[in-house]
Amino acid sequence: PHRDLASGSGAILHFEGLVQPWLREAAKRFARGRLLASLAPGTISDNLLHLRAFSRWLAVAAPELRSPAGITRALLEDYAHSVRTGGLAAGTKRARIGVLRAFLEEQREDGLVGLPPGAAIHAAEIPRGDYRPPRGLERRLFDQFVDPANLALLPCEQHRTVVLLLAFTGLRVSSVATLGRDALEIGSDGHPYLRYRNVKLRREAVIPIGPALAEQLRRQEDYLEAIHGSGTDFLLPSPPERRRGTSRGGGHHLSHSMIRQIVKRYVRKAEIRDGEGRLATWVHPHLFRHHLGTSMVNDGVPLPVIQRVLDHASVEMTAHYARLHDETLRRELLGWR
Repeated sequence: PHRDLASGSGAILHFEGLVQPWLREAAKRFARGRLLASLAPGTISDNLLHLRAFSRWLAVAAPELRSPAGITRALLEDYAHSVRTGGLAAGTKRARIGVLRAFLEEQREDGLVGLPPGAAIHAAEIPRGDYRPPRGLERRLFDQFVDPANLALLPCEQHRTVVLLLAFTGLRVSSVATLGRDALEIGSDGHPYLRYRNVKLRREAVIPIGPALAEQLRRQEDYLEAIHGSGTDFLLPSPPERRRGTSRGGGHHLSHSMIRQIVKRYVRKAEIRDGEGRLATWVHPHLFRHHLGTSMVNDGVPLPVIQRVLDHASVEMTAHYARLHDETLRRELLGWR
């Protein structure tokens, strides 16, 4: 049997799927160390996903391996080769090999005692990715996501709240998932604001929101009252569990994967299609953040303002959105209006 770990935010990190007992125990130490270093639980959960992939590969490629002592440099080269030549996205390939490299380095003297000195992955072996300007959503596609007729097809207010939060705020999934039930605030100017936690930078922030989103958040509160009463402090709680006729749940927020699934299912349910008529199943939550950033750049919003809206640590990060966007280029280089 194995234990799961709970982070300070209440998130549960799961270790099922780590087949080898010694690897599972080392992964727990790895996760615990990263929690103590205040890494976001979502990031650590993603780390564990990549370690599970390594565990599954080991179970097939080296089923006789019984301890860290059996991990050789040759074995790691074979694994890296299988990742690089697999059908994964470039970013996933980098993460698969990069997380394993960090895991081996951090746990060499702790959870992986006996690991041979030469059993390492070198930095140069992590697949490199070419810079690509952030990708937004074409206007016609974005409009389909916020179309009231399409939103009405979603099964409940909570799903509509997820979609509109992503579409209108540009928040990272980690910030959307962890929103408090009292996230909606009315300022002294009478305007609605959203208070959220920037999980990546570990700080609170506030942004103004429009009336459409504010009204949806009020409907979400009515939904929460009907489903959970006072039994949750999250704006987007996990679904209640039904046990012997009683309702439980609400003690934790929606997971990142559940939010991604809501977007994917919405695309299929509403038949949201791109400019070429294809179902937009490639859309993922972070694209709404890119869309907001690129839209503000194309509308001439100053970078320091965009930085504050997206709550970036530096204006240099915001500057990525100012690189080579079609509408901006046409205005500046071709005099297009």
